[in-house]
Amino acid sequence: MDLIIVEKPNPIQLLLFVSMIFLKRHLSLRFIHHYVQKELLISTKDSRYGQIDGEELGERTYNLKFETASYPFWIR
Repeated sequence: MDLIIVEKPNPIQLLLFVSMIFLKRHLSLRFIHHYVQKELLISTKDSRYGQIDGEELGERTYNLKFETASYPFWIR
């Protein structure tokens, strides 16, 4: 699983970022952080508004866990 975090870029960095995407070199920029993990846990310390499938969840803290799993299947 890949997680890419882009720090808030200034206009010059944004232009650089867009141009580097076409060259496939955008992950080497200082304000881009790229993580590759099999499991990802995101927790909020403060209350945040949230929604799932368009349904409002209200304001609360969240603990989200994402993980990859392989499933066996046959291809004919």
